[in-house]
Amino acid sequence: VFSHQLSDMFTNADAKATFFFNGNNYGCIYSSENVANIQYAYAAGHEMASHTWAHLDLTTLTYERIHEEMSRVELALSRIVGVVPAYVRPPFGNYNSLVQQVARERGQAIAIWDFDSLDWKVSTDEVFQRYDDILATDPDSLLILHHETYDHTPLEIMPTVIQRLQSLGYELVTVSECMGTKAYQSVTASGVPDVSSPHFGFGFRG
Repeated sequence: VFSHQLSDMFTNADAKATFFFNGNNYGCIYSSENVANIQYAYAAGHEMASHTWAHLDLTTLTYERIHEEMSRVELALSRIVGVVPAYVRPPFGNYNSLVQQVARERGQAIAIWDFDSLDWKVSTDEVFQRYDDILATDPDSLLILHHETYDHTPLEIMPTVIQRLQSLGYELVTVSECMGTKAYQSVTASGVPDVSSPHFGFGFRG
């Protein structure tokens, strides 16, 4: 994964992103590499959020299992960087009334993108075309979804996207800043160790 490089890329552009972490998808969130990457991005001022533990479709799970999928990532981020996330992005963007209920009980808002770059399944050129199409509508703001587990995202796509959005006058901010809400439910001292296929998103506003 490329969270370290992406953190630097946004930081060097005076921009911020929100990283949504799984607990155990492309690897364990407690691996030494992933712990270091999470701590690095957090120290740079980027936002940490939940993408649930095992990347399961939450709409197929029981009330108890949904709680577990959310609580295990909350615990991990609390241990690793001392924060309890205020946002959860359900895998596949799937949620129902039960998922909403559990998220509400856990104090988390459900984050759903306005614009999926589809970097997980289409070419770099196709991603750029999708940006052409959405920017032609002159949006005031967007919540944008990218996946850092595909190397063309940090190596080819994001340098161009960041430069282009900023050249159009947009400010690249975290999801919570874009939405005008708190980034975390609580912030305490970190502890660590029990990564992730982090995904990341960011908002922009004119």
